[in-house]
Amino acid sequence: MRFVYANIAFLSIILSACFAAAQESDSARVSHPHRFKAYRKTELLTGFNFQTSHFKDARETRKYGEIGIARSLHFNGPHGTSSLGVYLSEEIYLGDKNIYGTKLGMYTHYLFDVGIAAVYYTDFEKGNFKLRPELGVGMGAVRIVGGFNIPTFGNKAFAELSRSMGQLTVQAMWPVARTAIDRKKKCL
Repeated sequence: MRFVYANIAFLSIILSACFAAAQESDSARVSHPHRFKAYRKTELLTGFNFQTSHFKDARETRKYGEIGIARSLHFNGPHGTSSLGVYLSEEIYLGDKNIYGTKLGMYTHYLFDVGIAAVYYTDFEKGNFKLRPELGVGMGAVRIVGGFNIPTFGNKAFAELSRSMGQLTVQAMWPVARTAIDRKKKCL
């Protein structure tokens, strides 16, 4: 029975400390109104993609480089950075047969990243359109996500991508232009 009382006492001390810290944090926010900042950014997107496929009954991993442009909103607050953005990029595989994938995507993250991309792969003879929902981690201008390629049309025409499965994507975005959003202006 003493064990139960000891746990209750310990939890009440922890909760009291958390409550006191929360009150101190709230008062600190009032005295520092400029701690929360928001930015609109235009960014250069670079990345690497690792895509698995079963081509001719052999498991293969293709490595794609990626380059593009992104527009995003970044919110910097006392608890970290959250982001929301859209991007247009080109995935490039240089190998025995060059494959290019034009990608339009969108994402949001605050440590946990959720996104979706539409990719049109081509070798300039055949084409293949895939949708890719993505989940992973992201913070600020970096994303590490895994996605599953959902085939749409032209899937059987493009043998190298017809049985394409998942894809791991690592993206970094480098700011080209940044504009602070004035949060004091009132919207109509």
